[in-house]
Amino acid sequence: MKIPVSKNSLFEFPSLPRNLLLDIQKAAKKADITNVAIVGGLVRDQLLINAEESSLYNSKDLDLLVEGSATQLAIALRNELDPKRISNLRIHASYNTVEMKIDGVPIDLATARLERYELPGENPKVTPCILEKDLFRRDFTINAMAIGLSEMKLIDPHGGESDLAKRELHFLHSKSVEDDPSRIIRAARYSARLLF
Repeated sequence: MKIPVSKNSLFEFPSLPRNLLLDIQKAAKKADITNVAIVGGLVRDQLLINAEESSLYNSKDLDLLVEGSATQLAIALRNELDPKRISNLRIHASYNTVEMKIDGVPIDLATARLERYELPGENPKVTPCILEKDLFRRDFTINAMAIGLSEMKLIDPHGGESDLAKRELHFLHSKSVEDDPSRIIRAARYSARLLF
């Protein structure tokens, strides 16, 4: 499979309701949040769809990484949008994450964060950080990519796009499995689902 180099090309997400990303950007500005990015499966799957012109890979939710407070962004969205558009709003204060639906689309908002594991497998201690540092705490290179909403371009500091093209899974760091042993199960699941 050949995945086109996309660092300089603009992304589009036809599966998302029109203007949803624009509405999120507007709410972020009102909440004084300067950087919001799409992360996770939607980025990975859109690269695969672009390469293969296939809808086999179709993430159903929108994961957004926020430099700033995910809770503040959720409140701004609730204040700015028609209440009929928002449902299932749940704020998780301990990790500054939010689950919600906008226009029926499941959305997870997460504050960009560093995680420190005091003991392997335990819940981490978290501190806010910038987007690029947050990407390093993720499981695999193919899940450590982002698309910034302001420019709609790929952010890929760990070579995830190249690993997608080679159909390879790579952990991001040597303590990845020690920090979270369930990543072994996720590796098997991705290998089977994505034919890696």
